[in-house]
Amino acid sequence: MHFLAPPALWNTAKTTHTISLAASASNTSGLAPVSIGAMLMAQVYAGGPTSGGHYNPAVSLGVLVRARAGSIDFGMAKAVAYILTQSLAAAAASAAARALLGSGVGHPEVGEGVEVHAAWLAEFLGTLLLVSVVLQVATAPATKGNSFFGLAIGFTVLSMAVSLGPISGGAFNPAVGLLTTLARGDPFEAATTSLSVYLTACPAAGLLAGLLFPLLTNGGEHASPHEAERTALNVIDDKQEGDEELGR
Repeated sequence: MHFLAPPALWNTAKTTHTISLAASASNTSGLAPVSIGAMLMAQVYAGGPTSGGHYNPAVSLGVLVRARAGSIDFGMAKAVAYILTQSLAAAAASAAARALLGSGVGHPEVGEGVEVHAAWLAEFLGTLLLVSVVLQVATAPATKGNSFFGLAIGFTVLSMAVSLGPISGGAFNPAVGLLTTLARGDPFEAATTSLSVYLTACPAAGLLAGLLFPLLTNGGEHASPHEAERTALNVIDDKQEGDEELGR
């Protein structure tokens, strides 16, 4: 299956590796959200044409549900293959970060003193917004061929990481959530509170985003801004012609 080709694994690994380094204990720059958002944007542009830009299981689940609205071919087999690839990439990225840093590898974590329900809601809302943006800029017929999809996705992650990161840890991605346990060097340890949040809130948000897609885009067939502009210009031209006829 072509979507399991190296680009999908490689680009996902680079994104999660950046998180492991930018959010590490030794990185005191305070620019982790910027670094993570910028890397995601770059990998969306770099890997979109080859792997579809699927670096997040929540996005893959959202696309799976969104496919019911038509215009794209994405079935369960592809979704499962992507999710397995994304999880493997997270494990590889964590191992590479541990090789570089030894300890203190960056990973998302629910904020200290934050109630589980608050963290879950923050993670759910952030992921819902992210997946909704992905679906609208990368799968809607009206935005087909646009050049801003990477910017929209990257800046959404940046914005959500800054605003919700202190509450939930800002994973917005179940594969990134795996770093919570992988970074500790024992992927088989009992699931932590943070991991349980990421493995439930993020997929749920992805599925809901897919369900909401037809409602937010009028079935995915809404007019593009260019079509709307052309319609408006035609109305103006018709009015001017009518005025000229009256003037005669």
